[in-house]
Amino acid sequence: MRVLLANTVALNGGDAAMMIAAHHLLRRRFGADTEIVVQDDRAAAAARYFPSLRFRAPLLDRSRRGLRARGDRARLWAAMRGVSALARSEEQATLRDWERFDLVASTGGTYLVDHYDLRPRGFELTALARLGVPLIFLPQTLGPIRKPAHRRALAPAMTSARAVFLRDDRSRDAAIALGAAPRRCRVTPDLAFALADAERLERAAARQIPAEGPHVGISVRHWRRFADGEAGRERFEASMAALAAHVVTEHRGRVTFTSTCQGIPEYWADDAAVARRVVAQVPEAARDRVHVEAEFAAPEARIARLAHLDLYVSTRLHGAIMALLAGTPVLPIEYERKTKDVFHGLGRADWVGSVDDASPDALRARFDRWVAQVPAARADLFARVAALGATARSILDDFELGGGPRVAS
Repeated sequence: MRVLLANTVALNGGDAAMMIAAHHLLRRRFGADTEIVVQDDRAAAAARYFPSLRFRAPLLDRSRRGLRARGDRARLWAAMRGVSALARSEEQATLRDWERFDLVASTGGTYLVDHYDLRPRGFELTALARLGVPLIFLPQTLGPIRKPAHRRALAPAMTSARAVFLRDDRSRDAAIALGAAPRRCRVTPDLAFALADAERLERAAARQIPAEGPHVGISVRHWRRFADGEAGRERFEASMAALAAHVVTEHRGRVTFTSTCQGIPEYWADDAAVARRVVAQVPEAARDRVHVEAEFAAPEARIARLAHLDLYVSTRLHGAIMALLAGTPVLPIEYERKTKDVFHGLGRADWVGSVDDASPDALRARFDRWVAQVPAARADLFARVAALGATARSILDDFELGGGPRVAS
């Protein structure tokens, strides 16, 4: 069995967690000897951080505008119809290699949304479908897709998909609107929940916040779309600084800023850089109990580190999920709807606040209310995490390769 795991962003720690989970699921379903090739825009860099995995670059270089042009796509369509002289030699080799895959799994995440250019991804997924390679979408937060060019790019792949897994009902509706067969669409947990360890979560249900004060982790991130722009960013960072000081002075605790996107200079975002700006705003009297962890850690190592925390305040969705997998309660801060969708599934949508609502006083008060709720909520919370883990691990158990639609040439 040979599988192409497409559309990964391995340099993002949350996406890396889904990538590792996808490997587990695919080998659970198709056998331990399943060959998995990971297609990533930054394949060479990703291979340095995950040397045990096999990476390859996409057919289209998404950093080059020219390869998005209609003429390049027409040239490659012609190559797939047998006019191979029209394709460059490396493209011919890629097309030949694509035909040898038994399955393409487009990884989970939030990348099929209008604020990204979806044409290159849509082109490649449609090309694979035209070659007759079965296609599935792992759990997505999808759409709504309103741009006509994006709808045209994604519709053929959605129509041909053998299975489409979605993280919420709105995403399911968006997939069906693009042509996915309703019977092939299923709402499932985020892929990273497949990394859940039932024994660790059972132990977490009985843990207590130390009487001498909690060790609190905080995840911050750079965000480009605050409702009120730069003023929103400044208010958010000031609020996180006030929260860190509050943990130290009022809860007699200590704080570690740690996140899923750090320690990788090849990636565009460094959450540790944001954390340092925040810590610079913490009053000096509290700063000696506030630390910034800037090192890279692979997903399973990240989960192990998060297990040493007592509480976690997370702006990154997969930072939140990995903390839950570690057995650490999470106060989530939402920047996209996916966070509330995940915590709704945990019965804790009321814990979710927005990056746009953050203010020093409001965040301190919300943290205090949440800390008071954690002891009574802990057992139910981690039982739900374990249940989501069991569901996530089983999503491919009844999947069969045969019988799917194909895209006409």
